[in-house]
Amino acid sequence: MSRTGSTTRSGSASGRSASVSGDEPSGGSLAGRFSRASLTYGLGSFLQRGIGFLLLPIYTAHLTPSEFGVVGVVLATFSAFSVVFGFGLRAAVTRHYYDYVEYLVRFRRYLGSVYTALLLYGTLFALALSLFGRGVFERALPQVPFSPFIPLALWAAVGAATGGILLSLFRAREQAARYVLFELASAASMLAFVLYFVVVQEGGAVGQARALLSSSLLMLVLALALLLREARPSIDVAMVREAVAFGGPVTIHLLGAWALVAADRLLLARMVPMEEVGLYTLGYQIGVIVSVAASASNAAWTPLFYDVARQGREAHHQLGRLASLNVAMSFGVALLLILFGRELVTLLGGPEYAGAASVVPVIVIGYSLQALYFVAVTPIFFRRRTRMLPPVTIAAAAINICLNLMLIPPFGILGAAWATVGAFGFQLAATFLVARRQFRVTYEAGTLSVLGGTLSIGYVMTWGISGWAAAAAIPIKLAIVIAYLALCYRLRIFDPLVGRRDVG
Repeated sequence: MSRTGSTTRSGSASGRSASVSGDEPSGGSLAGRFSRASLTYGLGSFLQRGIGFLLLPIYTAHLTPSEFGVVGVVLATFSAFSVVFGFGLRAAVTRHYYDYVEYLVRFRRYLGSVYTALLLYGTLFALALSLFGRGVFERALPQVPFSPFIPLALWAAVGAATGGILLSLFRAREQAARYVLFELASAASMLAFVLYFVVVQEGGAVGQARALLSSSLLMLVLALALLLREARPSIDVAMVREAVAFGGPVTIHLLGAWALVAADRLLLARMVPMEEVGLYTLGYQIGVIVSVAASASNAAWTPLFYDVARQGREAHHQLGRLASLNVAMSFGVALLLILFGRELVTLLGGPEYAGAASVVPVIVIGYSLQALYFVAVTPIFFRRRTRMLPPVTIAAAAINICLNLMLIPPFGILGAAWATVGAFGFQLAATFLVARRQFRVTYEAGTLSVLGGTLSIGYVMTWGISGWAAAAAIPIKLAIVIAYLALCYRLRIFDPLVGRRDVG
């Protein structure tokens, strides 16, 4: 297929690969493709998280819990505006890739149009907020000075939102290695800038915000250099409108998702001392590792779902088999964190942060429910029914806020953690009911129930042995992990064959 001629169509697999200038996905069974991709994403995510873990002891050594609480609020602000400035266009690129995959010239114009529009929109929006938003932010976040924290967070969000388009392209092409390398480069740059601004210059919370901006802008420049090889800078209004039509509802959905994971820190900052916000932030950062594992599996799951779902009736069973594999991976990580969360808090924070240990297993449960949600929501994206997502996500966010307001006064940071569990549970249930009307997947209900039950048993048992000496508790915890792996083997979770009947 010509790379410079007029737009042509190729119906072959080789034509598809040439048309997008990408690496052809590896062959083999669907479960094999999923396992290889998710393991690659997972390895990269955990290496990235490993770099992130290097940041935690740096923060706890150079920041007081109160300063770390400010960092948590600034990061929540950054993540919110990353969603606003991104406008759901990362999801649009991933989905529309499959529509343009056989049309190289049109795809290059589409990608260039989306990226150019996104960069202009984010820059203008961040400039307006930096110049005229002081009053709003001071009322919303009275414990966090507007200058320099908020402008730094806003411009960092511009870099993160626009640079993320490249990751969407890698994900759609199933180029897991390139995706992971870019993410690792981002994490490594953040580590380097934190070492400079926080450790060398002793900049405290301000130094962390400066590091966030520096890393984000550096990765934006790298992403732009790589995207110029794939896209033709332009503004095709029709293509931008198509992307916005898909991404607009996703933005509302993602803002609701942001409220699910960030409203607790903002509300805590108004209701408890910043020292407790810092403890909660550390415990949350450990518990959220489940989301890292789930996102790694989801990065492999989504393109495979789109590919398999077009094959016909047999796809319902194949996807159900892959869903069990997806969930088993995430729940395995969740079990490790539930069992060894207290040890991680001691290792990363020391005695000053010991109070963070109580929230880790609860946050883990919440993000285990999110892992199930990632699986359940994919049919909605496949059918392009993204307008159905905002009501569910906004409702879940509202429930999260209400639960936080109810539970924080009597229970403090532990109440905020349980509010996360309740909100994610509602989001999962509502999304499953909506998604099953769009594309029915034959989930292996028995297998999923057994995996969930095992996770619950691990949670109960770890609380029962929480007061034991490490010499006695750690062997029991390791035995629980081995039992989980044996159960997965017994259920044939990692069987490379697809379409097996539900063991339940």
